[in-house]
Amino acid sequence: GDTITFSVNVLITLVAALPDITDPAGLTIDGTGKTVAVLSAPSGPPSWKVASGAPLQLVALILDKQTPSGVGGESRGIENNGGTVVLNRVTIHGLVRALVNQASSLAVVADSSLLSNGETGLFNEGTAIVGRSLFFSNWSFSTSLVGGGGGIYNSGHLTVANSTLTGNVAWSRGGGGIWNTTSGTAVLANVTIAQNWGNIRAGGIDNEGSLSMA
Repeated sequence: GDTITFSVNVLITLVAALPDITDPAGLTIDGTGKTVAVLSAPSGPPSWKVASGAPLQLVALILDKQTPSGVGGESRGIENNGGTVVLNRVTIHGLVRALVNQASSLAVVADSSLLSNGETGLFNEGTAIVGRSLFFSNWSFSTSLVGGGGGIYNSGHLTVANSTLTGNVAWSRGGGGIWNTTSGTAVLANVTIAQNWGNIRAGGIDNEGSLSMA
């Protein structure tokens, strides 16, 4: 597959969504050793869309919005439609639907931070593996994608290890930290869940499916 690296610090401002990632050989964008920030377009479809069978790996990047919250539209994040998305040392801040992992998709989040994103930090209907990562101050509300699960919404297979979810909010139901729905299977190991808030039900974890914790 193709790999993009950087020899200098870079700020990339998108005026529209990137072309869909469709190559089964994959794409890697690696900002290791530099400060590389990508500002999503202020409105429109997700800035990053991954097609079925295509891999995308983002390493040492910052994904952020162009405008202050509530000004000039909504900056969208990553949507995985049957491919594989790997985030390694990535910060996603201030986006709407930061990481959407649809059914039959795989998402791996490692050593990363999802901060102050709207309509959940991670929306998972496929398989998602999270390790050594932070979900802070993400939120969902009654008109959003799911309404619950400010940090993580799960109706697929979710594994979270050695991670922290704190300060996340679900405005219209429970699961400020995690909402594990009736079709969800979640395994949590050494996970700190603290000071999350749910308007109607549990603030930390709203579990309706299969949940195991260690």
